[in-house]
Amino acid sequence: MNANAAKILVATDFSDGADEAIRQADRWAKETKAGLVACHVVPYFLRSAPYMTQWQRKDSTDLLELQQRAAEELSRRVVELTSREEGDFEVFVDSGAPDAAILKAAKELGATMIVIGAHGTTGIAGLRLGNVAQRVVSYAHVPVLLARPAPGAGGVLAATDLSKASLPVVSVGGEVARQRGTKLTVLHVLDLQTVPGAWFGPGPLSAKAWGAERGLAEKQLRDAMEQAGVEGEAKVIEGLSAREIIAEAERLGAELVVIATHGRTGLARMALGSVAKSVIHDAPCSVLILRRPKTS
Repeated sequence: MNANAAKILVATDFSDGADEAIRQADRWAKETKAGLVACHVVPYFLRSAPYMTQWQRKDSTDLLELQQRAAEELSRRVVELTSREEGDFEVFVDSGAPDAAILKAAKELGATMIVIGAHGTTGIAGLRLGNVAQRVVSYAHVPVLLARPAPGAGGVLAATDLSKASLPVVSVGGEVARQRGTKLTVLHVLDLQTVPGAWFGPGPLSAKAWGAERGLAEKQLRDAMEQAGVEGEAKVIEGLSAREIIAEAERLGAELVVIATHGRTGLARMALGSVAKSVIHDAPCSVLILRRPKTS
């Protein structure tokens, strides 16, 4: 595999949710002509690996042996789930804290995207891969795809607050929709918590004022789509951002939501971080989280 080529890194703990991540990573890699790297981390606190009991002797604590057996299982699963042949993907196995090891691998391998299951288990009761996924999303230097089975074929939903930092979701969402031959919906929520006068100040916005806000937002959405060279539906609704994005994804039966980790800064948009977190946690489908541009 060309070391300079784009690479999709998929992390798996061998759970069902992680199998879905492998399938979706394979699809992304093929659509974007990127290399595929499958990664597994043997947690440093689980070097006896109770979830690998089918591969090891009861008294085996040899880390190198566990990693070798994990690599064999990882390769087997990728072949089984994607119909790729061995040699058509890379296998990377490490040990340590799963989130830290995944992020380290992404940097060292030059990954251009990380794919991880939205839910899974790391091998001990009560410890969710979702916790690992949240930390990967928070600290990754590249986009992260949280993989969930698609509830329908309702296309791609790109949600933006119209800030410079969040506008890349329009072009990325449009490109994914084009590659998959599906529809694109670009959504902006006039958030009741952030639009001046909606809840705070001298009183609620008048119908005329709401109309002006809506009209401006619709124009900005259309302009952003035109600038990005994408086609689709531009939609503006009022409400609470996270709730409305999730509801729209459910209504559409969307297969993917595209959001940015951060949008506007300052007091007026200080809640966006929590919006992204809520969407990541509760969306009914896969979520692609874009990183905030370094220049913004």
